[in-house]
Amino acid sequence: PEPPKSPVSSISTDPATPVAKAFARWLDQRFPNHRTETHRRPVFVVAAEGGGIRAAYWTATVLGGLQEQTQEAQLARPGQGDFNSHLFAISGVSGGSVGASVYSALVADGFWGSNLTNAAQGILGMDHLAPNLGAMLFTDFVQRISPWDLGRMIHKATNSDWPVVDRGTALEKSWEQAYAWWAVKGRGNDPAQRNRFADNFSRLWKDALVEPPSLFLNGTLVDSGNRFVVSNLPVTPEEFTDVVEGMGTFRPAQDWLSRDGAGPMEVRLSTAAHISARFTYFSPAGRLPDGRRVVDGGYFENSGSATALEVIRQMDEVIRARGLTDRIVPILIKISNDPGHDSPNPKRRKHQAEPGMLLSELRSPVEALLNTRAARGKFSEMSARNLQASRKSPGEEYLEFGLSEHLVPLPLGWTISRVAASEMRDQMSRKWLTGASAERDSRKYEQTESNLDALEKIQSWLNETAPAK
Repeated sequence: PEPPKSPVSSISTDPATPVAKAFARWLDQRFPNHRTETHRRPVFVVAAEGGGIRAAYWTATVLGGLQEQTQEAQLARPGQGDFNSHLFAISGVSGGSVGASVYSALVADGFWGSNLTNAAQGILGMDHLAPNLGAMLFTDFVQRISPWDLGRMIHKATNSDWPVVDRGTALEKSWEQAYAWWAVKGRGNDPAQRNRFADNFSRLWKDALVEPPSLFLNGTLVDSGNRFVVSNLPVTPEEFTDVVEGMGTFRPAQDWLSRDGAGPMEVRLSTAAHISARFTYFSPAGRLPDGRRVVDGGYFENSGSATALEVIRQMDEVIRARGLTDRIVPILIKISNDPGHDSPNPKRRKHQAEPGMLLSELRSPVEALLNTRAARGKFSEMSARNLQASRKSPGEEYLEFGLSEHLVPLPLGWTISRVAASEMRDQMSRKWLTGASAERDSRKYEQTESNLDALEKIQSWLNETAPAK
């Protein structure tokens, strides 16, 4: 009789669900020798919390900082992995989706190191509120009282690809112009350097200079309350519970706002990010081709952990099928941007009423809805944390990057001051941690220390990927 085969070599098939198949291909492409290697490899999944420009800027700062720091270590130690090469997917909500999309577009354009971080912060540090308010007070206001579709009329009269007739479109165009300024300007007419934020969402992965992670951008359907997920990977009921696939909603429809009106509808990367980030009143509800409406993903849950958890479960299926549970380790990274309700900032506490006071009967239903949203996010986060804690492999499988707010308010709208941006950059900076000003802000010091500790743990995981000398 033939000798028994090893658990790894006896596996000939992987789970057939789309995300599992994509992860199996990703493993084979990124780590072609993973079946025979003896050391462990981390695979990162990021859950990026929502929260307007604060979440967008912080998410891009964390992701850019992780890539920058690990690439520096890679240069000093050839053969060691960097963060992006081990990053499989990002689940984003609201501003977290915008920050994740900016990071992914810059990676696809070949940005690396400090260039990536600086470009991401520059794009999101520009004023995106003024175009939004300008459209709200003029073209958007006229459309509210007009019985005719002004967008279609302007399109036919000018043959323009995308007339700005509402505040949502103005915000997307603002992101695109910022990306053009920071990532495209001065690079000539090379088609590989086109404005990826203004290009079709699906093309981000087709001709990327460096393959970005898979994106899962979470919105909320007004009509049913379900998650509405836009992703480059198919989102199926077998893998995701009670979720509506975003791309499947668009592709059967015809796009009349394009030069080829007979072609199937595509969404730009800016639109895909905005579907998840339709912040209350700053953006109108998005109308889908089938008539349904979509709003900010934070209405369902604001952490991004629910979708990230389902992605990790599909990764686990592949890892178990290949007998690699001791060598391929999924690690969940949570990017939280909420400074917390116990902030010492008096401006944040001044208007908080005591429980049971001030029109409690009228306020209770609204407060219950808002607090249920927050509790659902916490529940998803704890479920993901518990799954990671159940793994047999030693080490940190759940890492979190957070924010502290002290004297400088960190905004939720679509513009950010230089001082607030500096406050967030400091909390990923070892230089600030060792400076004299760190002694005057204990809360910020503790949070920065925690963030840098999480970065060190990620770096220690990547250190294991370097070949033994």
